[in-house]
Amino acid sequence: MDSCLLDVKSVSEILGIDDVALVSLVNSAETRQLVVACDLEMRDLIMKYMADKPETQMLFPSVVSDILGTRDKSSLEVRIFGLKDGVYQTEIYDQLTQRSFPIRCSDGIFFAIVCKLHIYASAEVMRCHSIPYETFATKVGLPLTVLSDKLLKDSLQKAIETENYEMASNLRDELNKRHKDKHE
Repeated sequence: MDSCLLDVKSVSEILGIDDVALVSLVNSAETRQLVVACDLEMRDLIMKYMADKPETQMLFPSVVSDILGTRDKSSLEVRIFGLKDGVYQTEIYDQLTQRSFPIRCSDGIFFAIVCKLHIYASAEVMRCHSIPYETFATKVGLPLTVLSDKLLKDSLQKAIETENYEMASNLRDELNKRHKDKHE
């Protein structure tokens, strides 16, 4: 797989949406990023482990990482290889056995943080879904293609409530496009 190595750069919230956070994955040149949506529980776990807090050492993910540490973890990596209906297709790949294990993208990112694994995105994912990365940016543009149907619907409702009709139109168009593609 032609791929790009990514680092977890930050975790942030979406203004006006209370139950979703964003994880920013940045390429090594720090010029492009993938933005992955996650729930608040996952956001909190990712932030705890990124901060390397002592209370995480006896939690289940750390213990599993320690158990895996008895073998060579260097053959394991997290791969983001596609996008379907606003959800990144992700797997944990074992190079030794050449087996892949599908996983929710935010869980794969969390697993990579806990076990200190590499995260890769396919060249196609980076080409189609990454956005420019700016080191000191306070806002992040988010392609509609990377939002789940639920998040698109929630955002559409908020856009209508706030009378942001241009945004509502864009969100509706993305939802219609997805559902049209499913029926073809």
